[in-house]
Amino acid sequence: MKAKTFFFFLFIFPYLALSQNNSNLSLKEVKKAFEKYSALQSNETIKQRETVHNNVHSGVLQLTGKMHIIKPPKAKKSTKNRDTLFVFDTVTVTGTWIHDGPVYIVNGGWLRFRNAHATILGDIVVWGEHSCLEADSSYLYIPQQYFYERELMVAANGSVKYRHTTLDHSGLSHNLAITDSSHVEMDDVTNIGFTTCGLYGNANIRINGTNQAGEFILTEKAVLDFTNANTVLLWHQVPSGGVFNKTFPDGSSGVNYQVNSSSAGVSGIHYSVNLSNCSDVMWGLMPLNNSDITITNSVVRSIGLWFMGSDTIAVSGLVNNTVYTDFTANLPDRHLRLLSSSVMTWSIYPMEHSTINITGCILGEIGAMGRSVVNTQNIMVDGSGGYFWAGDTSFIIAWGNSSTTSVRSEKNGIFVYAYSVMTNGSASALGNSILICLQSVLPDDPIPYWGGVAWMENISHAAPACTDTLVTITGSAWIDRGPVSYLMDFAWYELYYQKPGETQWILLKERTPHEVRNDTLAVWNTYGLPAGAYTLKLLVCDNSPDSNTFEVQKSVNLIQDYTSQLNPVIKDCGKPFISPNPASEKIELYLPPSEEKISIISIVDIYGKEVLTNTYYRTAAGPEKLNISIEDLPAGFYFCRLKSSLKSFSVTFIKE
Repeated sequence: MKAKTFFFFLFIFPYLALSQNNSNLSLKEVKKAFEKYSALQSNETIKQRETVHNNVHSGVLQLTGKMHIIKPPKAKKSTKNRDTLFVFDTVTVTGTWIHDGPVYIVNGGWLRFRNAHATILGDIVVWGEHSCLEADSSYLYIPQQYFYERELMVAANGSVKYRHTTLDHSGLSHNLAITDSSHVEMDDVTNIGFTTCGLYGNANIRINGTNQAGEFILTEKAVLDFTNANTVLLWHQVPSGGVFNKTFPDGSSGVNYQVNSSSAGVSGIHYSVNLSNCSDVMWGLMPLNNSDITITNSVVRSIGLWFMGSDTIAVSGLVNNTVYTDFTANLPDRHLRLLSSSVMTWSIYPMEHSTINITGCILGEIGAMGRSVVNTQNIMVDGSGGYFWAGDTSFIIAWGNSSTTSVRSEKNGIFVYAYSVMTNGSASALGNSILICLQSVLPDDPIPYWGGVAWMENISHAAPACTDTLVTITGSAWIDRGPVSYLMDFAWYELYYQKPGETQWILLKERTPHEVRNDTLAVWNTYGLPAGAYTLKLLVCDNSPDSNTFEVQKSVNLIQDYTSQLNPVIKDCGKPFISPNPASEKIELYLPPSEEKISIISIVDIYGKEVLTNTYYRTAAGPEKLNISIEDLPAGFYFCRLKSSLKSFSVTFIKE
């Protein structure tokens, strides 16, 4: 479930100023960084914001949640437009039709599809009295690259009417928002994809016959009337001061169910629900602060806790797929009791200015909205309720968690995903948001869309981790921006190490302005270092005016490299060896036994250029030592290669 607000916000947002200097970020640091990041006050920012809106929406300006329709000089009724399409009058579409962009049906406009196969590459907004979207015996294809990419918004008394129509959203979840006194009706509709619908104000939706209705968030004075609908998840919002004491029926088939303000056990609820002969019906609850809920003898698909206001709340001990004999949730701001009932999924939705600290839970979804702050540690998000996301201007820190679902920043949200593991799903940044992945394991690299920013910083491997060797340290240090992002980009990275028991950091890789993606960050010369537990530290800095820097750390245990002890036993082990290493004037190349008489020895620099080559003739079959002068080579890292007809070896060394 995703409870999505019904206005699109593309506000310019200042940069995040967070630096992580310890193994944990305190809540105080989180709040401080969030307050700095979320300051929207300068006139210059507002002007910049207006420019972006005008460029993006080409005639529709949305500020502070209000939509102002600005008519272009004579809007066209054409069925194909590579920008925003405005419909002010009646437009009828038949046959094949494609529109590459959003569609706004406003001021009494009427867009009708009759026996049409239409493709719409954008959101659809139906706005205003008598404005209508209608489809009859049609196929509406609204493709999505990722779930919740598209939205249909019906507001200001607009209406939508679908009859004998297929809605295809690439099989992915999509948004439907109905507000004010707007109305949506569907008769014999095939839904390819899962609908998440928020009902606000006096919104009204009626469905008669569908294969997959979706999920519906019931709030305020909304009216929902379904007949012969399959796959329905009803979210009962219980507002502050509301009471909801119910037993839900078996939702498998032939479900008849009614709830309204006069229902027994219910008070403070003004919406109305009527189900007739529905199947695969699932029950959900959305308790707000100061609500009172008791559920008895019921199978509850999901409970999504809403946190409003500016309170700071600790949440722990909520575990998916639990059967409760008599359970009262440990939440000081509301009463939630379950008697002989089970809950498949617990989800958490912080909103407004709330601060939520979550520990020790297994949850289905976490979705932050408003300007909320969420701090999670040692939890699992299993995706049974959706995904893990920071929207609006919220801020999430996920520390030491695991997830089997997607992680996403949206709108202007910030998500710091640190020292965590994601085993399924994808990581992405949408809107003008920022996703910062720190020392985390992901199935694939995070992707920025539109104006988002994805930040990847990771030390993945250090091998071979031995003393008196050259240790290759691999990982990632990069920042990517979406195609229209105005936010930060990559500036540089540095790498340090710290000896066991010491506090001083020693520079390992000087400041480098080149990004690294799952490749070598540095080569660590461990000659002369004692064995023990070392710490590596990677710093990545962006190019914003504040030069924001994040760091990650990784422990590496250096063990003694016994092959460095030059004795006959080691020299006879079958591997070549170079000593001294590093060297300034000459190196001694110890060769393993071989029956071959001729070998080619070459020295290659890190760019693959051969700087020295020679033919070596053996004098005996046993191990031998070859002296090679390197005094004419510039300082740096080299490969010494030995090649014969049967074998080839490569040994690394450093010229000081």
